[in-house]
Amino acid sequence: MKKKADLHIHTTGKKGKELEDFLMQALEKADKEGLEAVSMFDRNDVSMYLPGGELRKIAKSGKIEKIASKTKVVPGTEMSSTITDAPHYNKYTSHIGLYGFDAEKISDEDMLNSIAKDKNRQQDAENLWRMLVNFGLRDLPMLDYEKDLAEQIFNYIERKAGTRTDKLSEFLFRSYPSKSLLSRSFLENPNSPIFYARTERPTVKKVLEVGKENGSLRTIMHPAHMNDEFKTKTYIDAIMGISTKYGKSQIDAIEAEYFKNTAEETREIEKYAEKHNLKTTGGSDSDPRFGYNKRKDGKSFEMDEKTIKDLPDIRDLI
Repeated sequence: MKKKADLHIHTTGKKGKELEDFLMQALEKADKEGLEAVSMFDRNDVSMYLPGGELRKIAKSGKIEKIASKTKVVPGTEMSSTITDAPHYNKYTSHIGLYGFDAEKISDEDMLNSIAKDKNRQQDAENLWRMLVNFGLRDLPMLDYEKDLAEQIFNYIERKAGTRTDKLSEFLFRSYPSKSLLSRSFLENPNSPIFYARTERPTVKKVLEVGKENGSLRTIMHPAHMNDEFKTKTYIDAIMGISTKYGKSQIDAIEAEYFKNTAEETREIEKYAEKHNLKTTGGSDSDPRFGYNKRKDGKSFEMDEKTIKDLPDIRDLI
């Protein structure tokens, strides 16, 4: 039997009291919609699940019982990771979900160390800025590593293109007329002259190993919408290949239901999961930066009841 759940809710950019308020609102909404389980996280981060973390404090205070007593709150994170072991996919980014981990153990990993991450992000911003200046964007201001790099670059070329005095910016703006297209096809495409491999990103192999050590449900996230150049099945095959080449498969599940999926894409993923004996998850990929919840149109995401039952609740871990 399937039950409604959303294991893909981002908290991007929110900290402290603002994050606590957002978490409470998300839990209230989940309760009203009758969701059996939710997972909320910032990418490559588990700090809210640690002692003193915002979600941990909410759980310890008993507030979850008051506003969403029937909704399981699953520890989770979405890891942006780099593919290094799959032909034709090397250097591309993959998103791997980890669910049900022991936050106190997994937080010891370098890839989730906030100090190391900040240092790497700062170095990445400086390296990318130098590459772009050498490429021809001579008066591009230094990039702020604490803000969205692609957004800063896109805003710059859009502004310069409007002046009609910068031919390179005009060309880039015509070629990549949105931030997401600029990011996917220009900045993060290994075939691009400006491709840069982020040092902050762990490899897929490392993420899977850490997930295994901490008993996580290791999940391939939104495989039908990872990159325009990937076909769903061949992309999943590539990630599965990375995990199986080191022995028994380290992938446990695939996000089959996703807000962008067509019915055909969901069916394709579900068939793949059934063939390879994998569990399936569902999620909205909601993000507070965009000011809306992707379940707003009444779209729900379903998971097998047993999968939900097997995942731990944050209240059981405190």
